[in-house]
Amino acid sequence: MANLEPDLPVSTCGNCQTPLQGPHCHACGQPVKGLIRPLAGWIADFLDGVLQWDGRIPRTLGPLLFRPGFLTTEYIAGRRVRYVTPVRLFLFLVLALFVAVNWLADIDGGSVVDATMLAPAAEDSERVERIVSWLPDPHRKDVLDEVLSPTLPANALVFSVGDEGAGARPLRVSWLGDALNARLEEAMQRVNANLHRAQRDPRAFVEQMLGVAPQALLVMLPLFALVLKLFYLFKRRLYMEHLLVALHSHAFIALALLAIVALDLLSGSMAAWPVLAGALQWGVIALWCWIPLNLLLTQKRIYGQGWGMTLLKFAVIGIIYLVMLTVISLVTFLVSLLLW
Repeated sequence: MANLEPDLPVSTCGNCQTPLQGPHCHACGQPVKGLIRPLAGWIADFLDGVLQWDGRIPRTLGPLLFRPGFLTTEYIAGRRVRYVTPVRLFLFLVLALFVAVNWLADIDGGSVVDATMLAPAAEDSERVERIVSWLPDPHRKDVLDEVLSPTLPANALVFSVGDEGAGARPLRVSWLGDALNARLEEAMQRVNANLHRAQRDPRAFVEQMLGVAPQALLVMLPLFALVLKLFYLFKRRLYMEHLLVALHSHAFIALALLAIVALDLLSGSMAAWPVLAGALQWGVIALWCWIPLNLLLTQKRIYGQGWGMTLLKFAVIGIIYLVMLTVISLVTFLVSLLLW
């Protein structure tokens, strides 16, 4: 019997003329969809990508927050398509955290705090004197001096800012040439001027630091993965596996901090319901405790060593991480002053 169905046209790849069997050419890899197509197609593809990514959010955020090491083991095992990719997850949560912190800074505002702001108002001085009137004379005088004329503690961290303008003493390094010394002096003058600006407008400087912080955190990731590689050298894992652990760990920290911020804001807005506000504050405390515990359980699950060795390595890695974080924070502070 003759085939009555008409022959359907077989589309071919525009690059190599190979018959197509899907949205990509299996011979050269060129996609069927190019730049030249109706705008409706672009919008449809964009919405499909967003909705598909959004559909994976519940399957990703829950395990990330409550199942230590689960997403990492799933990714290593090859089950990846059902979850948000580690890089996208990390970037999304970290940027969301910085946006939230910046938003809170805008709400709270900023001010310069010095010793004079610690003193009570003039109308309160008499009340303070009445409160301490029962003390013996020498002790009462010491207390009044401390309360009415407070001073910063001796171990307080104070930035020494030089005079603005050309009268500042130039900074020179003997083994550097004149050109490099000139650039160094210019940079130090810029830092000095920006320190004065930061004292006048601390909120603007905080916003500048928040703008530099994500790049600094991106520097931390490969360094932290390198530390994991060195501590688990005999596990014969690829460096990218350690980087995957670093991505998921930092994404978890960002998500936990976002949850802490949200619970703290909810607790502050529920002053009329003290029981509920107290329960939310207990949730904040639980999340703070859960952050190191989750990271410890993740390290135990991924690398599979005994509890004694895991605890020892976790403590040493934590100390190294804090040192790295301190150095990166100082560098971020200086870079913010230079670029502001």
